[in-house]
Amino acid sequence: MNKFQKQLTIGAVIATLVVIIMSWSTYKTLNFQKENWGRVEKTQEIIIQANKLKNLISSAEAMVRGFAITKNESYLSNYENYIAGLLPSYYKLSELGYDHPELTYSLDSLSIYIGIKREILNQQVILKKNNIEKIDPQIEILAVKGKNISDRIWVHIDIIENFYKNNLKQNEISATSDLQSGKIKLLVGTILLALMNLGLLIFVLITFKNQKEIEQSLKQSREDLKRLSISDKVQNQLLEKIEVLNQKMAENTEIDE
Repeated sequence: MNKFQKQLTIGAVIATLVVIIMSWSTYKTLNFQKENWGRVEKTQEIIIQANKLKNLISSAEAMVRGFAITKNESYLSNYENYIAGLLPSYYKLSELGYDHPELTYSLDSLSIYIGIKREILNQQVILKKNNIEKIDPQIEILAVKGKNISDRIWVHIDIIENFYKNNLKQNEISATSDLQSGKIKLLVGTILLALMNLGLLIFVLITFKNQKEIEQSLKQSREDLKRLSISDKVQNQLLEKIEVLNQKMAENTEIDE
């Protein structure tokens, strides 16, 4: 392997290493972005489930009030649907939120309060179905208890929501920062690779130019040698002829004597 081949190989190896480093850096950046946006999506899902839980409870309460006023059975049908959705919504929320120990108390409390709230709402419906006039005081007591339980549920849902909303902002900032960092790394890597390739191209062009000049010089040298060889041959021939003439002149001189 000549010097040019060695230099060319070294340049190719360096360019390959730059590509590998760029690929690795891009891969890590994309992974970080994927993790961050995954946390963002999870946080958004938790906030959605928390709001859904609130809406289910509020809607169930509204259906109980509607039935108490109108005695329309359609309110009870809707009420049953909202009550049936409470536990699945809570389970989904707790499944997403239990990876943070600081939320364990609020999630456990929600489980208890949601159970109590369901019992209060069911009792209100039963009392209204049976006898409105005689048991109004009991209904009022249950309404107060239900309001207190709802307030406690809202408090714990707000704690969970606020926690994840803060996390959402941090994750979005982190994701944006990683995205910007990834863009900068990719840009720097691309510029570096372009410079490496440009340098390698310039090196190859210069080397080819030098080789061409050397080849031309060698060609010129061969032509010069060829001319010199022809000139020497002519000179040798002249010298031979001169030698022959000298011999003849010498012979003539001997004859004259």
